[in-house]
Amino acid sequence: MVEVGEFVESSKIARRVRLGLCVLACTLASAGAHAQIFKCTGDSGNVSYSDQPCSSSQKSETVTIDPAPVQPEEAGKLATDKEKERLQRQAQRKRAEREKLDLSIADSKAKIAKMKADNYDPEKCMSARSKMAAMKRRDPILYKADVSYFEYQQAAELYCGN
Repeated sequence: MVEVGEFVESSKIARRVRLGLCVLACTLASAGAHAQIFKCTGDSGNVSYSDQPCSSSQKSETVTIDPAPVQPEEAGKLATDKEKERLQRQAQRKRAEREKLDLSIADSKAKIAKMKADNYDPEKCMSARSKMAAMKRRDPILYKADVSYFEYQQAAELYCGN
């Protein structure tokens, strides 16, 4: 009979073996990814490049291409500079959007102030406020449940310029 501790230990080993096999498979797959390139020269001197071997009537030559060396610090600097530029453009767009929204808000506030100034009527304002105060005195608990109170409140906001 297999005990729990032995089972746990064997499952850890199995995981390690699977991980090793995965790494090995990836390594072998990437090794085969390097393709050969053939330079084919025809009888008339035309040159073509292919990943297939040349026909027997053409002169065949294998071309080896060495990858260009990349300096790690230069690659990092380029990526950092590009990222910095992208972030600066993004910040500039956000600033422009914010300024546009601020102008829109200021315009809306000006329109509201004009509407309030156009509707300002001290007599109607005092009338609405006095009716609201009377309703509060008459029923201090349920005065807000009355539709009339809501109507007087709207009138006060309209005529008092608040």
